[in-house]
Amino acid sequence: MNNSTEIEISVSKVTCMTSCRLAWKFRYIDKLPTYMDANLLLGQAVHHALASFFTHKISTGSNLSMRDLLELYNNAYDNIPKAQEVRFDKDEDPLETKIKGLNCLTLYHPQAIQIKPLAVEQFFSFMIPGTGIKFRGYFDLLTEDDWVLDYKVIAKAYPSDVIQKSLQMQAYDYAFRATTGKLPKGLSYQCMVKTKVPRIDILSGVPHTKETLDRFLKLSVQVAKDMQSGNYYPSESPMNCSKCSYKDACERWHL
Repeated sequence: MNNSTEIEISVSKVTCMTSCRLAWKFRYIDKLPTYMDANLLLGQAVHHALASFFTHKISTGSNLSMRDLLELYNNAYDNIPKAQEVRFDKDEDPLETKIKGLNCLTLYHPQAIQIKPLAVEQFFSFMIPGTGIKFRGYFDLLTEDDWVLDYKVIAKAYPSDVIQKSLQMQAYDYAFRATTGKLPKGLSYQCMVKTKVPRIDILSGVPHTKETLDRFLKLSVQVAKDMQSGNYYPSESPMNCSKCSYKDACERWHL
């Protein structure tokens, strides 16, 4: 790859490209408008509430009450659709979806007040050695004792080895080392599982091996090459297509 031309990639870009090349083109080259589904709305509202919660804790040294946390979530849930289109499926009720988030945060608040945050939504970027590829993103939360935390609202539990297998966590691990000059103490998904009876799953792991991070870098370089290749085609599957924002454009792709 030509080192003189800088290319920017991210976890979202890599994940999108490996999932469906045509969707990547629609999103990042054609910049077609997209919509938010119910799950994404809930997740973004939870992220906004927790980011505000931990930002307050960093600036004041005190925890917001559960009531305050839920109010932050309510405001985010109500305001996000004013800025971006949200589509609910026929069997999805906006109020029921909202309540799921309230229930998850109610359970997570006791965990949140124990965390000692250092930085919230912290931007990072690093160059992949020997290339012109810049990898950039944001840490959800860094703690005073060098943990990298990411909060998730999920429909079912993650597998126990998710920290080691997750591209996102591999990127966080490498980025932490590249930007701080030291290893993270650990990495953790703070999962709010929105099942009928919601629960909190804290999945933590140790830093990745050199072999795992080398594989992450090799994948990132290959995906960056694919982004420039001009070879964009659909990867049709129920998982990819069921809530894709680009269904109409995809149906016309071959014309």
